[in-house]
Amino acid sequence: MPTVNVTLAFPARINGKKHAVTGKPIEVDVEIAEQLAKANALAANSKSDDGNEDPALSKLKKDELIAIAKQLGVEVSDEHTKANLIELIEQAREQK
Repeated sequence: MPTVNVTLAFPARINGKKHAVTGKPIEVDVEIAEQLAKANALAANSKSDDGNEDPALSKLKKDELIAIAKQLGVEVSDEHTKANLIELIEQAREQK
């Protein structure tokens, strides 16, 4: 499973291990990063310039975004840009 570095805004228990707020990024699975983002547990400093997209998504690589989109049942291709992929993922999440 792809991983991503995230910075916690609140203490969290991840895979049974307690993580304190240190201001330093920690490496987690993409699925866990999504859960942390949904719980608003990620530091605000990881938001994109426009501030609208999911902070966890904006830090992911394009191939990781494609994998998430496919997990959500979104048809994607390599021609999609990161911004397109993030938008598609957020739309798919809203529909669930």
